[in-house]
Amino acid sequence: MNFSAFRKNLLRALVGACFVFSLVWIEPAMSARADAPDAAPDVLVQNDGAVFQAETTARHFSPPYRGTGKRTMSERATTFGADEGDAQVRDHTHSSIIGPDERRPVKNSARYPSRAIASIKMRFSDGAYLCTAWFIGPDTLATAGHCVYDPYLQEFAQVIRVFPGRDANGAPFGKARSVKFATTQCWIKSGSPDCDYGVIQINKNLGETVGWFGFGWEGTDNKLLNHKVTLRGYPGDKSPYGTDWTMGGALEQLTQTRVGYSIDTFGGQSGSPVYAKYAFPEGTCKPCVLGIHGYAVGVNPFLTRNSGVRITRQVFQNMLAWRDQ
Repeated sequence: MNFSAFRKNLLRALVGACFVFSLVWIEPAMSARADAPDAAPDVLVQNDGAVFQAETTARHFSPPYRGTGKRTMSERATTFGADEGDAQVRDHTHSSIIGPDERRPVKNSARYPSRAIASIKMRFSDGAYLCTAWFIGPDTLATAGHCVYDPYLQEFAQVIRVFPGRDANGAPFGKARSVKFATTQCWIKSGSPDCDYGVIQINKNLGETVGWFGFGWEGTDNKLLNHKVTLRGYPGDKSPYGTDWTMGGALEQLTQTRVGYSIDTFGGQSGSPVYAKYAFPEGTCKPCVLGIHGYAVGVNPFLTRNSGVRITRQVFQNMLAWRDQ
């Protein structure tokens, strides 16, 4: 995402990765199985310090909703002012272009599912930063953990603002403000990429208008490996900032907790949904998020691929229960 100390540590990792590349490192396509027994359940910690423990569920996915698409007076077009424009994207080590840049601009961010993806602005004690998030319910979004909590500053964001379907300096569905947000206890204590995800509740039911994504977990690696996905969000290297960009690819590498892909990304796209059409035991989910983008090439064991948190059973249960509480 941002933060100088975090950037320095990841930069060292990337330099090390470049050295490994010079030795012609060949990485495995699959390094762990997600249908292995779950590790100790991880809990969510809210920005007010409250701890949230999700109950188990037999469900594999939560269905998507297209939204009405109708804009009311409270969801009218918003233009970005000075306080919305002072944020920066400094998390360049979180994302990378692999070969030629194959991302494409989204032609109409007000169409579903793009309108269910939001540009978000987080304010921390050292400044304001930008990420991507996506709706999972009427007033709830998911994103990367480092977009809501900085383990190096050891603090949650002070406030998060949400702009669904943003198109450069325009926000066709208005804006919302965070009520509360949370990330995993694992991310807070360890800063591990394996548990780097978070959730945000806002002060408006904008999801009823813009819709929300389905999301679900698949425990069998060979069903996910090579599955075609799309990664879409708000990169900081495109001008003007605040335009939605998209690219497709495949899930090329898996671990029990993460997914890897050769999809081009850049700072600002942390928190972007990695989604596809997917058939679960209970039915088909489209669009369905299978991962949450967060990292660049070189973050072990994804030495030649970008990566993000995998929606596992534990991640799914935490997101679902926190949304529905």
